[in-house]
Amino acid sequence: MAEDYDAANASIGQAHRQRFIRGLEYFSCPGDARVLNIWSRIGGAVPYLRKRFPNGRLVHCEVSGRMIEMARGRFPDEDFRQTDLLHLPFDDRSFDAVLSLETLEHAPDPFGFLCELHRVLKPSGELVLSCPSAAAEPLLRVYELFRHNHGEGPHRFPWSWCVKAMLRDAGFRLIDHRGTVFLPFASDAWAGINRVLERTLGRTPIGEIGIRQFYYGRSKR
Repeated sequence: MAEDYDAANASIGQAHRQRFIRGLEYFSCPGDARVLNIWSRIGGAVPYLRKRFPNGRLVHCEVSGRMIEMARGRFPDEDFRQTDLLHLPFDDRSFDAVLSLETLEHAPDPFGFLCELHRVLKPSGELVLSCPSAAAEPLLRVYELFRHNHGEGPHRFPWSWCVKAMLRDAGFRLIDHRGTVFLPFASDAWAGINRVLERTLGRTPIGEIGIRQFYYGRSKR
């Protein structure tokens, strides 16, 4: 999967890159913040994170040794570490912010994962999380009939109400949730249309059909 990752994502263009561009717009912490990027895969978020946090203390965590090897080859000055999702090798209150893109759905214990993110966040620390909605599962099956999908092992796409409940119970105050990427297979030229649909539909019940759901919250402690 590591060897196919870039090629598979390049085939969907703006729908893949949107996770980095849109996700980083949420953060309000300063440019020298300490930020956890989990999972980091082969480092796709690094250039976006470095632009947003030019003096940031970034830590990138990933489970795949091969992906870490590839990421280090691309970004030798970055701090990449191997870890699972339930036992993060960091002290309590270590980070100002956490970026978690399309990871929750792969966690063997999603609530336990969110509790770990809360543990390593400072008081009022920021969490930006994205994952597909359960409504996207049938569309993924259709997509895989016609195009290659890199896959990342077992997954379970959650309904947004379930994610919100887990965030609350893990100790987060949810500030924003919206559905995005309503035209996942459109060319880059349609990125503007996707953004209009996000603004008009993203926070409505129809937003549940957006392929990527964004959640922005803060640690309540």
